Formats: sequence, structure tokens, C-alpha cells
Amino acid sequence: MQKVLVTGGKGFIGAPLVNQLKKRGYEVTVFDLPENDVTNLEQVRRAMVGIDTVFHLAGMLGTHELVVNSAKAVGVNIIGTLNILEAAKEVGAKVLFMSKPNCWLNTYTITKVAAESFCEMYGKEFGVKYVILKPFNVLGEAQPMVDYRKAVPFMITESLQGKPLTIYGDGEQTVDLVYVGDVAEACILAGENEAAVGKIIEIGSGEEVTVNDMARLIIKLTGSNSTINHIPMRRGEVEHTHIKADISAMRDLLVYIPHTSLEDSLKKTIEFYRKKLEGKV
Repeated sequence: MQKVLVTGGKGFIGAPLVNQLKKRGYEVTVFDLPENDVTNLEQVRRAMVGIDTVFHLAGMLGTHELVVNSAKAVGVNIIGTLNILEAAKEVGAKVLFMSKPNCWLNTYTITKVAAESFCEMYGKEFGVKYVILKPFNVLGEAQPMVDYRKAVPFMITESLQGKPLTIYGDGEQTVDLVYVGDVAEACILAGENEAAVGKIIEIGSGEEVTVNDMARLIIKLTGSNSTINHIPMRRGEVEHTHIKADISAMRDLLVYIPHTSLEDSLKKTIEFYRKKLEGKV
């Protein structure tokens, strides 16, 4: 039985990942706030004793939110990753680092790019086995609606309440939407496949949809009469970006393609937030 550490294991992607790992027979330790802090090297070292693989998901998220909080984000996203790599070097653990598509010049992207570079350096200089995972626009149940704003849960909640759906910019920018359960499955396959070591693996559908079309589909699936309200782009984001995962590494190395359709993903997510609004979850 492999012993696995999941930093950020209580989070939106972390929790489904932990559940799937346990179902596959892994012995899983969750490392997350408030009990554990990746910026504390000694805590990280203690947690990593006896660990074979660490899925490093812990981090500060947000585009415009982190532009005004860069120093703290550097501490969590860069120093925290360095702590994981240092401890992994000491115990011989493999590191699967959760990064992001690198599109915009903002604090979040800068910290993730730097952390990726440290993964590569620790691989080259110290022989640390690593895989860089880049999920695209992840949707699903229990995505947080505090600290930072993600489009899908906010749009679903607005639509269920009959409120206008807020879109930043003209809405013609595109996203690549992928269900959280599929992302967790791809992460595990990357951890199990030695051919993935040293590689960057983008996790997405390989298809792009405009934010306007996504909003219209949410309105349709919720049976809402909501309208769409366009407002100026936020700080740290760029208009008219086209985001689509290159799924070749996931397909060829992991022999995996996400199997949950966009409509099914949205239906599952809508049902969760409908129950949340009713106080049932």
C-alpha cells in the first residue's frame, strides 16, 4: 500500500482526489489548514516521513484578488512548494505539483510559473521525481464562493435565484471546462505512471466554449429567466483570451480522456448548488 500525502486535501479538487485515492487502496494523509501549513518547513518535514508520493495542491488562488496580496501569495505558492520539494528530496518522495494554465500576467500565474521552475530545478539538481499538472477550468460540486470568484458557481447561484449573470468583459473569451472528478482521476493516473515523471500534463476537455455560451447553457439547465450583465474586466485578467488544453500528454501518457460531458458536469454542479441554497448541504 502506497502512502500518499495530499496538501490542500480538504479543498475543491483535493477532497475528491483524497476520496478516489482511498477507494484505490492508498493510505492517505491530508495536510491542510488550519492544522497544517505548507509555509512551515518543519511541519512539512514531519508530515512527509514515510510518504511515497505527495500531491501538492495547497496554494493561494485568485487572479485580481492576489494582485494586491502578492507577498502572501509568494509565501504560500512559492515557499510552500519549495518546502514540499525539500522534504521530498530528503525522503525520496515523488511530487505531483498542481499548477495552472499560464495565460495572464498576474500574481497567481507568476507564483505558479516560479514554483514549476523550482520543480524542474529539483528534478535536475537533486533527482526529485516530479509531474506538473495543469487543470484548466475545473467545475463541480462544493467549489468555494469565498476569497476568490470562480465563474461557474456564481453563475449557477445567480441563475437559480433569477438574478442577472455577471460576465467580465464581452464574454467572447473562451474556457476549457472539465469536471472535478475527472481531474482527480487524471491526477492519480499521473502519479501511477512513471512515463509522466518530468512531464507537464494539461488536464481539460480539449474543447473551448465562450463564457457567453456557458452562461446561456447554465440559464437553460436551471430553467431560469435570468439575463446576462457584462461589466469591465477585472485587474489581472485579459480580454479575448482563448483557453484550450493540449490534451496530447494526458491522452498519450495516461491513456485518459475526461469522460464527463459539459452538460452532465453542469447538471451535477447545479444540483449541488440548488441543495445548498435550500440548506440541504
